[in-house]
Amino acid sequence: MITQKKSIKGMLVVALAVGTLLTGWVSTGEAQANSNPKSSVQQSTKQNHAQLLQQTKKLAAQGKVKTSGEFKIGSSQKEIEKKWGKADKDSKDGEMKYSKRHTRFEIDDFDGHKQSAFLLQTFDKSYSSVTYEELKKELGTGGEYKEKNSGYVSYNADGNTLTFYFTVNKGKFEKITHVEVTVP
Repeated sequence: MITQKKSIKGMLVVALAVGTLLTGWVSTGEAQANSNPKSSVQQSTKQNHAQLLQQTKKLAAQGKVKTSGEFKIGSSQKEIEKKWGKADKDSKDGEMKYSKRHTRFEIDDFDGHKQSAFLLQTFDKSYSSVTYEELKKELGTGGEYKEKNSGYVSYNADGNTLTFYFTVNKGKFEKITHVEVTVP
C-alpha cells in the first residue's frame, strides 16, 4: 500500500514537472514568434494597402469604385434604383447618394447615355489609413493639386480618371477622405 502511494505520488510529481516544462517551452516559443508584433502588423498593413490600391486602379479602369458593386460609369439611374432602391433623401439634383453603401453617383446625359452615372465616389473607411507615400509608391506620381486644407492626386486608369482626395495639414497630404472615378 505504501509502495502504491509512493508510485502514485511519483507519477504525479513527474506529470507536474513535465507539464511545467512544456508550458514554459510553449510560452517561450510564443514569445519568440511574437517578438516584434508591431513590425509584422505594419508589414501586413502595408501589403493590404498595396492590394487595396491595385484593386482600386483595376476597378477604376472598369469605371467602378470599391463600393459600387456591379455599377460603373454609364450605369443608368434606373438600373441603380432597381437594385439599390431610391437614393438618400438629402441627395441633390443630379446625384444619387447611398450613405449606407459609402457610395455616391453623379448622374447626367452624356455620350448617348440618358441619366447615367458619369462619376462615382466611395467613402469607404479602408482608405483613411493609406498614406500619400504608399499611394505614390504603389501607383507612381500622379497629377497633384493642394489647397490649404484639402488636395488630390489623380491618375489615368485606362481612359477614366482616378482621383484620391486628401486632407492637407501644414502643406502635406494626410488622410484620404474619398476616392473618385470619372470620365475624363
